Amino acid sequence: MTDRTGQPSSPQSEIEDTVYQTVADAYYRKAIETPTAARANSQNAYTIAAAVAAAVVTAGAFADLAGEPAGVRILGVCALLAWLITAGLFMYAVAAPYLRTEDEPNKVNTKFDFVLAAMTNARNEAATINHRQLYARSAATLASLLT
Repeated sequence: MTDRTGQPSSPQSEIEDTVYQTVADAYYRKAIETPTAARANSQNAYTIAAAVAAAVVTAGAFADLAGEPAGVRILGVCALLAWLITAGLFMYAVAAPYLRTEDEPNKVNTKFDFVLAAMTNARNEAATINHRQLYARSAATLASLLT
């Protein structure tokens, strides 16, 4: 095949505008929704951490801990506290407001500037949420070890 100038064309030049638009829409939609996905991951992890904390409380309620050595009781309390802290950290990752950074534009003049600002804001917000999740995951690891 040849292009309009008679030169051999490559498969890349044969992409229809509708195909390009569909792919571009999907890509940018996913990129803009990245913070929402990060919050959903934290919400799911919070649910699991809260359930494990409830299970630790339930196990403690049905077990006769009074007859156990003090070290076992202290370890059980530490495990419970670790799971509660983990749940709290995941909730923080979900619910804490995102504060924009100074490098994010707050005023745009062109469509290009708007797209660039939206992508930058989404990337920074997702990075902030994922950074918060790092602490929560570390707490979950400690809680798992204590349990």
